[in-house]
Amino acid sequence: MERKKQIEVEEKEVARKDKELVATVKRPAEAESYKVETIAQGRRCVLVNIPCEIISANFLVLCASLMS
Repeated sequence: MERKKQIEVEEKEVARKDKELVATVKRPAEAESYKVETIAQGRRCVLVNIPCEIISANFLVLCASLMS
């Protein structure tokens, strides 16, 4: 029984560490990746002078701010 409880505690610790890594590393990295990708797309939009509505509504605000 003691060994079984220790295994359960260790499994919970692994799950906690996994959640911590997702929150502190993975999500911020994904957010930064999205930000860089969005900025690059907006700059491409401006460089080739394509109306942002054609590319995507998500980039409209970014393109407008880059064009001003």
